[in-house]
Amino acid sequence: MPDKRTAAEQTDAVWLRVNSRSWSRVPAAVRESLLLGMERIAAIRLAIAKSAKVRSMPPIEIVPEVWSDGQGLISGRTQMLALRKAMFVGVQLPATTAACLDRTAVRRVLVHEFSHCFYYQMRAVEDQVTGVTSSDIAEGFDVFNADDDARLMVPANEWFGRADAKAVALHHDPRLQRFEKYMVALAPVLPVLVPPDDGGDKSFTIRGDIWNHAQALIRRRMLADGGHVEP
Repeated sequence: MPDKRTAAEQTDAVWLRVNSRSWSRVPAAVRESLLLGMERIAAIRLAIAKSAKVRSMPPIEIVPEVWSDGQGLISGRTQMLALRKAMFVGVQLPATTAACLDRTAVRRVLVHEFSHCFYYQMRAVEDQVTGVTSSDIAEGFDVFNADDDARLMVPANEWFGRADAKAVALHHDPRLQRFEKYMVALAPVLPVLVPPDDGGDKSFTIRGDIWNHAQALIRRRMLADGGHVEP
């Protein structure tokens, strides 16, 4: 049976993806919590966009799973997502993040994951501007290594509003520990797993405002470094 996608009322760029058969076995209270969480996340995404340097935010998919790999809880990840017949660099969130009632903590997770999304798009634009193809920038990436984590993020002040840029968190940040209590509540009724690599096509669409902003940043850096920039 194919997975079912339920979009948020505020935008089709945030949705909950479930397997209809297994979803029917999830307790009603948990199903309601995730659906309400989806709407909450959609509102937070819009709020981030209002103060950001670009208006286009990555799409978000929520899955009814608890993510942990033995080192700790995983609160989100960057993922290729299909939306309106195109592929985008988006964010996939587990149930623990969707169920969390602390909007500040959830917003920090979204800004963190959006930073990764913008980084990958920035590198794709840079390849076009410079004519040099990037290496596999995510090779050897360790989600729980702070240096690895920060290496694949854009400078927050170049992409987000002041408050979001100041509050950006890394995976080891103690402010994100409040998700742990949701793991305790959800692990008995939802799958607990390490999210698998989709292994699919890595090509993606970049929206115009993101492309223009990334290109302006790259050209500004090239000029600062004394490089030649094509008009």
